[in-house]
Amino acid sequence: MNVSNPQQSPLTPHPLRLNGNRLGLLGGSFNPIHNGHLAIAHHVYERLQLSRVLFIPTGDPPHKQSGSLAPAQTRLKMVELAIADTPFFEVSAIEINRGGRSYSIDTVHEVRSQYGPSWNLFFIIGLDAFLE
Repeated sequence: MNVSNPQQSPLTPHPLRLNGNRLGLLGGSFNPIHNGHLAIAHHVYERLQLSRVLFIPTGDPPHKQSGSLAPAQTRLKMVELAIADTPFFEVSAIEINRGGRSYSIDTVHEVRSQYGPSWNLFFIIGLDAFLE
């Protein structure tokens, strides 16, 4: 419930005052992608009235043990298949293609340079990433 407006439901779109397009960035290992990832993406898409959600499978995350993930191209393909029927979901191999250790701030800077200043970026994280 919104404290400033108690009548607003948690499912009511947040009244953001931003011009331009809105891009949600959802990074993760997606090892594998699951319904929880898709539910978070749908919820944030609707709640924040995003234009798109960009799924970004991680390349070599600094917080995961080496060799504990399925191959990057396999995880990328799993995401592609999972979001294929949702037109406002996209996938990017930006972190996979970068190589080496991948940090979120580098990805945000790269996405910003690709999409330009007319896009408002929204960084979406799951509970597991938040707790780490």
